[in-house]
Amino acid sequence: AGNGQTLTADFVPTDTSNYNNASKDVTINVLKATPTITWNNPADITYPTALSATQLNASASVPGSFTYTPISSTVLDAGNGQTLTADFVPTDTSNYNNALKDVTINVLKATPTITWSNPVDITYPTALSGTQLNATTSVPGILTYTLPATTVLNAGNAQTLSVNFVPTDTTNYSNASKDVTISVLKATPTITWSNPAVITYPTALSATQLDASANVPGSFTYTPPSATVLNAGNGQTLTVDFVPTDTTNYNNASKNASINVVKATPVVTWSNPADINYGTPLSATQLNATANVPGTFSYTPAMGVVLSAGNGQNLGVLFVPTDTTNYSNKSENVSINDLKATTATSVSSSVTPSDLGQTVTFTATVSSGGGVPTGTVQFKADGSDIGSPQTLNSSGIATFSTSALTATTHAIAADYNGDSNFVASSGTLVGGQVVRSQPSISISDVSIAEGDSGTKLASFTVTLSAASDLTVTVNFATANGTANSSDYQSTSGTVTFNPTETTQTIGVTLNGDTTFEADDTYFVNLSSADNATIADNQGLGTIVNDDAQGGIFSFSQASYSVGESDGSITITVNRSGDLTGSADIGYATPDNSASFAVVPCSTVDGIASSRCDFTAASGQLTFAATESSKTFTILISQDSIVEGGETFPITLLDPTGGAVFATPSTATVTINDDFTEPSTNVIDDSEVFVRTHYHDFLNREADSEGLAFWIDNINKCNDPARRPAGQTVAECIAFQRVSLSAAFFLSIEFQETGYLVYRLNGASFGNIPGTPVPVRFDEFMADTQQIGRGVVVGQSGWEALLENHKQSFILGFVQRPGFVSAYPSSLTPAAFVDGLFLNAGVTPTTAERIAAINEFGSAATSTDVNARARALRRVADNAVLIQQHLNRAFVLMEYFGYMRRNPDAAPDNNFGGYNFWLNKLNQFDGNFIKAEMVRAFITSSEYRGRFGN
Repeated sequence: AGNGQTLTADFVPTDTSNYNNASKDVTINVLKATPTITWNNPADITYPTALSATQLNASASVPGSFTYTPISSTVLDAGNGQTLTADFVPTDTSNYNNALKDVTINVLKATPTITWSNPVDITYPTALSGTQLNATTSVPGILTYTLPATTVLNAGNAQTLSVNFVPTDTTNYSNASKDVTISVLKATPTITWSNPAVITYPTALSATQLDASANVPGSFTYTPPSATVLNAGNGQTLTVDFVPTDTTNYNNASKNASINVVKATPVVTWSNPADINYGTPLSATQLNATANVPGTFSYTPAMGVVLSAGNGQNLGVLFVPTDTTNYSNKSENVSINDLKATTATSVSSSVTPSDLGQTVTFTATVSSGGGVPTGTVQFKADGSDIGSPQTLNSSGIATFSTSALTATTHAIAADYNGDSNFVASSGTLVGGQVVRSQPSISISDVSIAEGDSGTKLASFTVTLSAASDLTVTVNFATANGTANSSDYQSTSGTVTFNPTETTQTIGVTLNGDTTFEADDTYFVNLSSADNATIADNQGLGTIVNDDAQGGIFSFSQASYSVGESDGSITITVNRSGDLTGSADIGYATPDNSASFAVVPCSTVDGIASSRCDFTAASGQLTFAATESSKTFTILISQDSIVEGGETFPITLLDPTGGAVFATPSTATVTINDDFTEPSTNVIDDSEVFVRTHYHDFLNREADSEGLAFWIDNINKCNDPARRPAGQTVAECIAFQRVSLSAAFFLSIEFQETGYLVYRLNGASFGNIPGTPVPVRFDEFMADTQQIGRGVVVGQSGWEALLENHKQSFILGFVQRPGFVSAYPSSLTPAAFVDGLFLNAGVTPTTAERIAAINEFGSAATSTDVNARARALRRVADNAVLIQQHLNRAFVLMEYFGYMRRNPDAAPDNNFGGYNFWLNKLNQFDGNFIKAEMVRAFITSSEYRGRFGN
């Protein structure tokens, strides 16, 4: 640095021939530089920290020395923004100026130390004093306690005591405070209670005995309590538990007292019994004393003793109470009259009816509850004596025989004369003695179905009007009516009735065929009877045509077999016989959806389940004239459970058009387990997952295009180039599975089949009573399969096929008994339509209501079933209804589709789960992703348990 320093420039020209060299000087001033000082504001320090190199740590851009103000080791008072100065002198003073820099520092106040230990426990109501309020500090100042001396604390553990400290040097010290805890123990009340006076059982305890008092307010609880009846006994303990009103400051207390309870005397009630007849043993009717307490009675004389006849006989009883602890014994006496025994006379015949001239023996039996009577019996016929009086034997029986009765019905009687111990009596032969005339013969008519092949035996019953003791014979022979030798085999012979026989049979052999025809007739004629007359000499035989007019339905085989991984099995139903007209046949598999006892899909019992192994199938096949065979499909579920072969039955139902069943009308389907099952759950496989959705929601096998599309939609997650940015493979697959599942519910195919069934039921009946849903799983499945059978959205002609199914189904729906009962045909069109909108929970626009009513034209009633179907469809397709019930149906289909059951079936057994998911879906305005509904169902253990472990 320096002023006027010379700078020189020497110039040499290129053209040295014509130009000289030249030079020139100039001057320059070089000024001193000012060093750069680096020094940040020091961190805060706390009084009385002395300044040191920690704070005095400036640095410069060139060598030199620092002088600080204030200097190192200075103790600053507390305060913010205090200035520190650094003066810098550079070593190279020729080229650098001196420099100066200030910074500021904050000196924080110090916090005093308070020493104060938790005081020892005190007992309520001890006041606070210096014993407890004894804090000390590290610097001078004033202590102030928040609870001052003489304060009485309530009882309680760990109560806080606080002190605030203000230091004398408030410039450099901040205020301080400290808490300690103290426990105040409860006091114990004093109970006063003397032993009560003696009482007699069953005197109940009352305030007379339960009269304890205490030195502080509170409530008493007695053991035993008031109204208790104590057993008899001395020195019984009574206990009182006292709860003070001030439970904060006083402990509970208890005290015992003793009481003596003396025994009571029972009350025995016994009236003089009613008179009895001789021979009647004493029983509970007479020995019927009662007591006001339980116990046992000992009678004199004892039960079963037969008293001699006589009046005023003494009966005694000793009562011993069951509860001898509380009651003493008691005795009582009554008297009874014993009267003569009554008798009853019965009459029987050795044979009735009898033949004319046959010997008949009449027997009179005289009985009595008092023993065996003695004496004589006089027999009478039609009011007149027959023979002399007959003496009773040792069993009380007398007999009389005669063969002189005429052919009619005679009134037979027997009169017993009685004796000193038994009362006289009479009896008659029930129905009288029938002496019959010669019996007559008749023959029955017989109707029997011919059968399809072979022969059958028609049995004609030949009857005698009454049994005879003689042998009776009659001849018979067949004769043609409309039937001929191709229909039956002629026969003749003799029928014989042995004595006592009243019926015989004649067999005629019929020939079976399968030709639908009118009923045929033939005759069996009787002639030449011996020992009888012929009342009816001709039996009419009718050969009933049993060949079904609508044909005969059967399965193509009695058993079917399908592989677990085959996806489905096609079942063939054959129709034979008469095919000239149309006929329908229903079919059904078992349905386990409503079970309230869960059988896990891993159960190995040889029985296939519709929740685990196959999709329940039911429906109706319509055979047009000449059609002899149709098929239906049962979907088979894939799983990874080692379970062996499993079976389930299929059944044909409700034939129409005059058709009948043939064998087999039931069949068995066996699902053969895969030869090797994977170790993982097959539902994790993309193809199985997609195929299962076609089964569960669309009730069909996957079409190839749809299957490939949905599998690729999941498997693209394995391709980083196609996987959405920011997603892992697992996150991508999980998201695509949820999206796929929801897509099947939201698809046109499901919305126009399954959701239509939901809306039709809701519009027709509202929710099922006691439930929040309008349809049950089994009904839903059958109806949905009927509408969707053969429909594959996107394939040629699907719209027309679906529309035909809808119209046909709804037309049948409005003719179901339940619908007809709910909407009688007598309803006006307006009432019919209004009822549908009311059950649907929708208020229609005027135009919507009128359009539905107009389906009936000008009709006064809603009888027209086609108009009913069209009106119902208008309501079910109402846009408000579709949107209003979408979330409800979505949740219900989670159970129908994924769990294959009703929401209240096992394992839930109620609608709690359904209501939870509906509320959550509504909370997210139907956003199933945010509600996590679909994800929860397809990852649930119940859903995954359908396919593996």
